[in-house]
Amino acid sequence: MPPATAPAGGPTTTRLFYDGLGRRLVKEYDPKTGAGGVKRTEYVLDNLDPVAEYFIWNGQREEFYRGGVEAFSPTPMLLALQHFPAGAEGQAYWVHLDGRGSIAGITKHQGQSTHNYRYDAYGQVLPAQGNWTDPHNHYTFLGKEWDEHLGLYEFGFRLYDPWAGVWLTREPLPGDVWEPRTWHRYQYAYASPISYYDPYGMQVPNGNVLITFRNLPVETLLRYQQDQGPTNYCASYAISTALNLLFGLNTTGRDVVEAIRAQQYFLFGFPAFDDSLASLFPPQRWPFYSWLPDGGAVTPVQQMRVVNEIGLRILAEHGVPYWEEIGGYQVFRPPIQAEAQLLSVDELIQTLQNPNQVVIFTHGTNPRSPFEGHALTLVAYRQIGEKEEFGFLNSGWERRENSLTWKSRTELERYINEYPTFFIRPHFVVITRLEGQAGP
Repeated sequence: MPPATAPAGGPTTTRLFYDGLGRRLVKEYDPKTGAGGVKRTEYVLDNLDPVAEYFIWNGQREEFYRGGVEAFSPTPMLLALQHFPAGAEGQAYWVHLDGRGSIAGITKHQGQSTHNYRYDAYGQVLPAQGNWTDPHNHYTFLGKEWDEHLGLYEFGFRLYDPWAGVWLTREPLPGDVWEPRTWHRYQYAYASPISYYDPYGMQVPNGNVLITFRNLPVETLLRYQQDQGPTNYCASYAISTALNLLFGLNTTGRDVVEAIRAQQYFLFGFPAFDDSLASLFPPQRWPFYSWLPDGGAVTPVQQMRVVNEIGLRILAEHGVPYWEEIGGYQVFRPPIQAEAQLLSVDELIQTLQNPNQVVIFTHGTNPRSPFEGHALTLVAYRQIGEKEEFGFLNSGWERRENSLTWKSRTELERYINEYPTFFIRPHFVVITRLEGQAGP
């Protein structure tokens, strides 16, 4: 994030003018106090959102177009802007948002990229110098205005310092006696800016929180969903989906099934890929799949071994090696590691925020049988009011074409605590893409 500007040659002065509702209407910036040359900007607002800026000193203006994107926020989000140089026809620019509703990029009407932005958790633009070329866009983090003269964000009701992660003035609304997080009067978004946001500097909303894998839109995540058809290979499809998400691959659940068969079953010295034929012969190695004839019921512990042992071969076949050449020798360096774990619901949310981790969830499907279960790939979490739900990519019978499979927090806890767990425990497999390992 660029620091607040302070040109050499004397002090600068910034004056802000507000209406009776506390909304900023005018900003005057004097780059050299007392020497003239004051730069005055006037704002036109829709409630608390700027819809136009007039730069009085050079005759230019910008107009902003907003709309509701409920996946990000119940408040209007910046979607497009139009820049009008003095005496010239306006140029339209399209705004591209990331998973939190911050501006990730700006393109012209024909798709030419003009600006790209990355942020740390609290809203500082990375790298520090940013991209501050014409058109001089200063709406970035959560679509809010970055004031380069003050080094602060203008949120509507309060100014925000992204370096310190705090507001400059007190929270205007009273805290909730039953919610200790609201007692801090200056803290931004409960000190958890990945999970929460404060749209105007007045209150963190209770609902409409959305967290997705790598902040990808749900529509993009749905492209990774597979259909296992009538087979019982849900775990293989979940593993394949996890590898695709972590490394940008295009494997299928059937690739995993065949890789397992190649290692597990041998018929006259050759791998038997045909399910009906392979099931007639006992496995020659530790059974990654259960002893069931159809090869189903893959437990989380077995999933872990599939990823750690067979997954390496699948990745290598798709351009992700598990070795590194050092001094003329090939050194084993696995690109992934899987662990079977029992996670709390809060730990699931933390894992989802890690861009290098994907969780597979296996749950029982029959409360009276420990042999029936299903494996899903976790990719999203949302909170609407008091209701919390987890979104999964699902290859099985619950799969929907245009929607994730959403399960409430209560459902997850019931699966874990009430269903038979002889084969399914510990329910979760955390697959981690190890640092320093490049994809294809």
